[in-house]
Amino acid sequence: MCGFCKDCMKETETKLYHSELILNTKNISKSEGLGSKVELCLECYEKMVISEQIEYWKVHILEEKNRSMR
Repeated sequence: MCGFCKDCMKETETKLYHSELILNTKNISKSEGLGSKVELCLECYEKMVISEQIEYWKVHILEEKNRSMR
């Protein structure tokens, strides 16, 4: 898909990314769902996916830590 990256503002090949989950919330568990999608270039898309995965594991590790302390 060729389009315009909403993050770096370049006209290039893009992918659709679900913007509501990470871009607009600090706490993933409080997300209202996937919401609207934004066009991101492949580099920005990968950065967002990596950021989402890191945030997921931070939350998961914290939950496991809290669970093991009970």
